[in-house]
Amino acid sequence: MSGDGEDVLFQFITKRLLGWKENLGQFKPLADTGDYPGLSEIKDGLKLIEQLLFVSESYEFIKGFNSRKNDLLDLSDNVHDLEHFYYKQKPTWENLRVAYKGFQLNQSALQSDSVASAALKRMDTILNSAAPYNMVKESEALIQKVEAVNNAEIEKSRKHAFERVDGRIEDIKKDLDLINADSKLSNTCLFKLQSIRKSIETETSIAHILLAQESSIDAFDKAMLAIEAAAKVKPPEPDDDDEETDGKEDKPKPVFKKRCVIEASQLVSKQYLETEQDVDDFLGTLSQKLKQAISNNERVKIK
Repeated sequence: MSGDGEDVLFQFITKRLLGWKENLGQFKPLADTGDYPGLSEIKDGLKLIEQLLFVSESYEFIKGFNSRKNDLLDLSDNVHDLEHFYYKQKPTWENLRVAYKGFQLNQSALQSDSVASAALKRMDTILNSAAPYNMVKESEALIQKVEAVNNAEIEKSRKHAFERVDGRIEDIKKDLDLINADSKLSNTCLFKLQSIRKSIETETSIAHILLAQESSIDAFDKAMLAIEAAAKVKPPEPDDDDEETDGKEDKPKPVFKKRCVIEASQLVSKQYLETEQDVDDFLGTLSQKLKQAISNNERVKIK
């Protein structure tokens, strides 16, 4: 409450309005970005305050102030909400906004889960509300619900990708051993695949994990071409122990075999197999290709 007297009242109200003006002016740059609420209320409030402060004569000022009673009551409520939001709720809001944006990376997987889907919908409602102030308190629980599903989906995708990439790395290592590859060739063949695996460890986008997994196929094929080229130049060295068997029958030593890649879809001239004869023709062609590769001492990869 102010003291008695027109001038004292004028100074008191002016000081309070200037305080509101300063606070609203601080909030406006963030609200202008569109990522924070209250822009309309801030603009309207600043306009009303400017109109009131424009009057410098105390009597006319108080008269005008009283005439805008309803507008000022609304402004008082708005200022209270805005100050509470920008001084208290802002960190929680930012966590919600950042989390929601991050969850969009895996939106397709999350939407298939009823709990995560409902939580995401509520998060969207809060973030797009003109006055979210009473809903911000829900943020932490909503984030936790979606995060639990999101983490589970990411781990499932990572596990699947690791199985594929690790299998390719092990195959490359086996072939490198078979041709007694030097460290330079080993590093060349393994570097890309190991880099892909490392990227999967920290990737949080399921789509990007799948993309990395797919890119490992190309890295594997390039590594195999390098190994096959090296095998032609430098055949495996004979085992010094082959001459001494002590009367025991040793298992044959593994030998590096060149790959033969067969694309099954390229073995048919028709768009569809529709008759038993079509099936027999396809299987006959495939069988011929497979047997030819085996007779050439090659190992077959079917795409």
